[in-house]
This record gives sequence, C-alpha cells and structure tokens, in this order.
Amino acid sequence: MKVIEIKDKSRWEAFILSSNWTPFFQSWSFGESQKQSNCSIYRIAVVNQSKITMAVQIFDIKAKKGRFFHLRHGPVFNKFSEPAFNLLLKHLLKIGKKTKYLVVKNEPFNLNC
Repeated sequence: MKVIEIKDKSRWEAFILSSNWTPFFQSWSFGESQKQSNCSIYRIAVVNQSKITMAVQIFDIKAKKGRFFHLRHGPVFNKFSEPAFNLLLKHLLKIGKKTKYLVVKNEPFNLNC
C-alpha cells in the first residue's frame, strides 16, 4: 500500500461514486468550487496494487486564527482498513509538518445519523 495524489478527475469520481456513500464535500466539483474561493486542496488516496482503497479531499483553510486542514466527510472508503487509515494519517502529518500546520479538523460522515 502507498499514498498517492490523485490528479485525474475521472479516477477520483469513479472511486467516490462507487463507495457505499457519496459525500458531496468529497466530490471533484466541490473541490473545484473551493479552489475558486482561493482554497488550496489536496486529493490523496491509499492504493493497493493501483486500486484505490481509501481517499480524502483535504481543504487548506485560512482562518483568522491561522491555517488548518479540513477533512469534510472524509476519508471515503468501501470497507474500513486500519492499516490504510494509519498510512493516510502518516501522510497527512507529513504534509502538516512540511507546511507547519498544527491542526487537522476531521468531520467523518456518520451513516448512523
């Protein structure tokens, strides 16, 4: 397993739409609308033998008290995998250290709401 950045809209959307739930905040279109609002985004995925197993669109938020990463209704997956999730978190921490971010705001989607 490894973490990669996804730059191909069709590959991203195919995975998101094939998942058990399709959160709008993780859609390619929502990410593009955020880019137009001067928000940087990262689309990263955990892949196993080139197949995406988990993906998340990360929003770089510039707030009054500083900048932070926001994971709205992510990550997306069909079957939760703790090793994949841990790999995703390690990669997120690596990006955070590089950009000197202190906060990651995660709002996972809860199917039991």
